[in-house]
Amino acid sequence: LCRHRGWSGSGSTGGTSLAETIRTLTFEGASGSVSFNSRTGERSTDGPVFGVYNVRRADETEAGSGGDGKTSYHKALTSVSTSAGVWSNIAGEHFLYASG
Repeated sequence: LCRHRGWSGSGSTGGTSLAETIRTLTFEGASGSVSFNSRTGERSTDGPVFGVYNVRRADETEAGSGGDGKTSYHKALTSVSTSAGVWSNIAGEHFLYASG
C-alpha cells in the first residue's frame, strides 16, 4: 500500500492513503458490484455472480442456425453461483458433457 500527497486533484487528502480511500468506495466492476469490508478492508462478497455456459451445436431448425448446411453453435446458461457460493440450475437447462 502506498501513501500519497494531494491525490484527489483538489488538494490534500489529510494523510489518508489511496488504498484507504478506495476501500470506502462502492462501484460496478467487471465481476459485479465491488465494495469492501470496513473492518478488514477485504473485498465484500456481496457482488460477484458467476454463470456456467455450455456451447452447443445448433440444430438445423433453430433460429439463427443458417440452414445452409454449415455447423453453428449457441451458448446456453445452465447454472449460476451467487457470492455466497450457492449454485442454482437454470430451469429447463442442464449441463451437457462432451460424452453427451
